[in-house]
Formats: sequence, structure tokens, C-alpha cells
Amino acid sequence: MALRAYGRWVIAVAVALGLAGVVGPPAHGAPEWQGDATGGCGASPPSAPQPAGTGAGDTPQTVEARVGQPFSVTLPSNPTTGYSWALAQPLDDAILQLVQNSYQRAGPAMPGAGGTEVWTFEPLCAGYTTIALKYRRPWEPDDPSARLATFYVQIS
Repeated sequence: MALRAYGRWVIAVAVALGLAGVVGPPAHGAPEWQGDATGGCGASPPSAPQPAGTGAGDTPQTVEARVGQPFSVTLPSNPTTGYSWALAQPLDDAILQLVQNSYQRAGPAMPGAGGTEVWTFEPLCAGYTTIALKYRRPWEPDDPSARLATFYVQIS
């Protein structure tokens, strides 16, 4: 009985420390320059952020955005093949929020014709973060050679 009460006390202290930020930020594999719970918004990147591996030779792009003003990234897509873009890593939701993603066909509806996917995000506060999107078929296992689109986002 005493052991059970001691276990509850340990859990309560661990939760309290976690809520107070004593434990530290969650480990989510974000680049060092990405804002997090300890650096908060406004964390500065190093002089030249390096991609964490963009796969398929895609070049990372830099996006400049303003707090409260949604912005979009547009990527070529062809859902008739089963492929679509998906987040390759979770967003830093303290800095950036996904508003919506949608598909727009390129012209008249024709079987097999492609179009674009439009991903719209809203910056929540000033800082730096990364958006990584992977072009894949959702039912297939993760393919390390899949196309990856990486965007470095600087929010002011």
C-alpha cells in the first residue's frame, strides 16, 4: 500500500516538473535552429541552416512569412497515381499551424492528368521552423528515396 502511494507521488512530481518546463523540450528531431519550448518564438538560426537530408536531390527553399498572415506552398501532384504529399515530420505547433491542404487540377478533368497540392500555413509567432513534406503512397511502407520538399520558414 505504501509503495502504491509512493508511486503516485513520484508520478505527480514528474508531471509537475514537466508542466513547469524543468524536464526540457520534447525531443522531436527538429533542427537545432528550429524554435522549441525552451527557446520559444524568436529563436535564432545559425548562420546557415543545413538540411537534415532532402532525399531525391530536392533543394530546400526559404520562405519568409509574417505572424498572423497565412502563406501557401504549392507542389506538383498527381493523385490518380496514388501519390500525395504528407508531412514528413510534425510541425512545431508553437510557431506554425496547418490551415489546410487541397488539390487543384491543372486543367480540364482528364484521366491521369496531374495538378498541384496547395498547403496553407499560419505563422503564430516570430521565429524559425522547418516544413518537410514527402510525396508518397499512404499505404506503402516508408521509402527513404521518396521525394522530399523542405522549406525553411523565417517568421517576422
